[in-house]
Amino acid sequence: DDWTFYAPVEKNDNLEYELVSKDNIPSLVIDTLRPTQPIKSLLYLFQEQVSNIRKFPNLRNTAVIGVKHCDLVSLMLLDKVMIEGDIEEPFYKRRRQDLLIISSDCQAPANTCFCTMMDINPYPDEGFDINLSTANDSLVTEVGSEIGEEFIKLNKDLFHKVTNKNAQIKREAKRRAAIEKVNGANEKFDFK
Repeated sequence: DDWTFYAPVEKNDNLEYELVSKDNIPSLVIDTLRPTQPIKSLLYLFQEQVSNIRKFPNLRNTAVIGVKHCDLVSLMLLDKVMIEGDIEEPFYKRRRQDLLIISSDCQAPANTCFCTMMDINPYPDEGFDINLSTANDSLVTEVGSEIGEEFIKLNKDLFHKVTNKNAQIKREAKRRAAIEKVNGANEKFDFK
């Protein structure tokens, strides 16, 4: 099956989700801070015709790459309102079920980030289908759902079992450094 991928691309000193093409692959940025555009913009459109059920939204075989943990947390909150609330929003639910979320660690948080102050790490531990962490010149992949597991099985030629412990050690070191950077940027604030 053909897949459509969206990923952060640097534009005018910002990151924005863009449809991945062979032309913009060198511009993809997955291991820094979150894009300025929220992930919900792919799931909950500002304007949409809802009266024609034949045009029911479809994001099958669509993946978004580089989603950060802070956006995953906001997406889980949005799910509670749009899917688990008193009134289910069917278009959002359909898009949410269809979308493959490939998150990534935030290894270069900005000085304005405050995720650790909200008890959130700068790397995902829930809410993703697949997570990517850069380590040396490798990508360490972590499966977070059955959908992610199935995607990896269907594309097993793209994924290899990590036997090099150095990649795991490097990933953990980068994660600790990101936490320390966020904590250091926020140490002057009293969040207690």
